[in-house]
Amino acid sequence: MSQYSVELWSTPMPWPLSFAVHPWFVVSCDGVTDWYEVWAQMGHLYGSAVSKNVACLYDGFRTTYFDSPVSPKKTGVATLLGKVTGESGSDVAKLYERIVSSLEQYPYNATYRL
Repeated sequence: MSQYSVELWSTPMPWPLSFAVHPWFVVSCDGVTDWYEVWAQMGHLYGSAVSKNVACLYDGFRTTYFDSPVSPKKTGVATLLGKVTGESGSDVAKLYERIVSSLEQYPYNATYRL
C-alpha cells in the first residue's frame, strides 16, 4: 500500500503586500515529495499558473519587493499550517491526486487576482 502525505504551508508576502500570505501544498507519495503553488505571471498581478517545484521547498519570500528575489537579505518565515497522512484509497490519497492533477485542471489559471 502507498503512503500519502499532504501539507499546507504559508509565508507572508513581501512588503508592501505583507498583509497577505502566500500558501502552497507539499505532497508526498512513498517518499517522493513535490510542491504546488499558484504564481502570478512575472510583472503582472493577474494571470497565473499552478507551478510545481518552483521555489525552495520550505523557504519564505523575501521580506520586501525592493530586495533581490534571487539572494534576498532577509526572508519571511514559512509556517506549516496543517498535515494529513493516509494510505491508498483514503481521503488523503484523493486529495493528493487532486493537487497533482491541478497542473492541467486548475480552473482559474487565466483569472487569478492578487
